[in-house]
Amino acid sequence: MKKKTILIPIISLCILFNPSILHSEDFNSYYQNNYREFQNYNQGFKKYKKTINEEFEAYKKIMEEEFEAYKKQIEKEWKNPIVPSEKVFVEYSKDYKSRKMVDFNNGTIKVEVIKPKNYKKALIKNLANLITEKTKEAFIKNPVLKNTDKRLRLATSGAIAVNRLNNESIIGDVLTGKKI
Repeated sequence: MKKKTILIPIISLCILFNPSILHSEDFNSYYQNNYREFQNYNQGFKKYKKTINEEFEAYKKIMEEEFEAYKKQIEKEWKNPIVPSEKVFVEYSKDYKSRKMVDFNNGTIKVEVIKPKNYKKALIKNLANLITEKTKEAFIKNPVLKNTDKRLRLATSGAIAVNRLNNESIIGDVLTGKKI
């Protein structure tokens, strides 16, 4: 009899403090906490994604509007307006009377001016500027990028920015083989 009375409390204690029972409660608690954290994170991510998509749509709209305005301005001075593309750098002067072009695919540079008094001097000046120009300077001179960036900063939270550029030479190092 005594053996049975001692065994019952020992068996009860074994069942009560069974590690598998304790771990299952810990796991359920752990799972519930992590699941709640995941749900919160997921909601935050969905908000962020929605904001980024909305801002990207705003960016595309603003960029299109600015690009169209830029083309109209060029067409006032040039019969055959040329606009920049992925492989061709094009930059017009403030008065749109001169333009510099670099075709990176074909390896060509072209400088054109409209009716200057001293066209040779104008060509040399434009070419010299092109050789020493850096990407940040080109950004500041580009009305499409500058205006798009300005409008985006006003219209969005700033998650999308246009002017995150380094300050590398556009073509100078290609011509000279050295960093300018």
